[in-house]
Amino acid sequence: MKKKMLYIFFLFSILLVAQPNSTLTENQKIYTLSKVWSDVKQNFVYYNKLKINWDSTYIATIEQAKKTKTDYQFYKLMRRFVALLKDGHSNFYFPKQYYKKYLGSPEIETKLIENKVFITYVKNDSLVKIGLKKGLEILSINNIPVKEYANKNINPFISASTKQDLLNRQYRFHLLFGLISDTLSIKTQDFYGHKNSYKLARKLRSSKRKKSTFVFKEVNKNVGLLEINNFYDKDFEKKFDSIFSLILKTNALIIDLRNNGGGNSGNAYYVLKHISKRAFLTSFWRTRKYMPAFISWGYKEDWYAEEAEKIKPIKGKKFKKPTVVLTSINTFSAAEDFCIAYKQMKRGKIIGSKTAGSTGNPMFFKLPDSSAYRICTKEDRFADGRVFVGKGILPTIQINETIDNFKNNIDAVLNRALLDLTY
Repeated sequence: MKKKMLYIFFLFSILLVAQPNSTLTENQKIYTLSKVWSDVKQNFVYYNKLKINWDSTYIATIEQAKKTKTDYQFYKLMRRFVALLKDGHSNFYFPKQYYKKYLGSPEIETKLIENKVFITYVKNDSLVKIGLKKGLEILSINNIPVKEYANKNINPFISASTKQDLLNRQYRFHLLFGLISDTLSIKTQDFYGHKNSYKLARKLRSSKRKKSTFVFKEVNKNVGLLEINNFYDKDFEKKFDSIFSLILKTNALIIDLRNNGGGNSGNAYYVLKHISKRAFLTSFWRTRKYMPAFISWGYKEDWYAEEAEKIKPIKGKKFKKPTVVLTSINTFSAAEDFCIAYKQMKRGKIIGSKTAGSTGNPMFFKLPDSSAYRICTKEDRFADGRVFVGKGILPTIQINETIDNFKNNIDAVLNRALLDLTY
């Protein structure tokens, strides 16, 4: 079949997009690199577990920083430098103006399913009109096989604590991200083998509404399905309270955390206080305790640690009926704190795939050029000391997504939860 090349914008319109300015001096670059190196050395909670020599890596990166020809190249180098920590809560960010003027991605969501990359959602109506849709497999990007492109251009710059989180970020969040001024072409194939090529512009913005913090509905046999899509909403408790009376009317509850990237663990525990029958434990945590005088006397660096907190359920009416929690590789940070406490409560099953395997409390640093970075300062574990950061939380029943289920819009995870709760 003759292949079609579809254009969203003409090439000349892409070339007219402003390029980021390069204003950093060599001294400024070395200052930024040195500050990140020093702050990691002093604050990174997993410093003692690094598999690289941080000092040697820093020295080698000095020369690389000097050789960068543009600020953009330098910032990418810094992202790669911090990514070597292999921690999902330690990241380097471009200056704010880069995200506003120079960086973006086509409004398309993608995912790796059974070793193939698929478009899972098209956010912009203009992309839908030219034929982009859910279910198309991405074969190549800029005429490079998609995995080869991702491994070379995306993977080295991603901060992640686990392989599953790295792959998820590589193919879901960052695959098509880059400079707006750079051309981007993809080759796709549908389920019938028909191929097409598209030239995309990264400056498109979403014409779809983002998901609400809560989405609640009743499914078969009076089972409540509660999607919680974040734990950072400043009105979280108020919004939860507004739907709790509806939850109480159901015979069972499914809590869906498959698209929850975290936020405030206090909000996670607020939900659990409403479904817990008794006091429950949160996570054990610790942080480094650096005391210069003690170091000068020859003592090794110590730890400050706190045992898991015991949280009491609410005093009012609680939901005491059966519950199930759904997870995926998108379940991250405070959403994992939720899962830790839920597991320890023994309140019900967790169904889905292994979680991202990263939580903690990062320290944020802002640089004079408005670039920024964060460093994880807190290690969390199960109350009994078991480690899950760097591993992920295993569900009670593990179900990974398949191409067949994706193709036929079958939610095997939700179906299994319904099976467990209604039969």
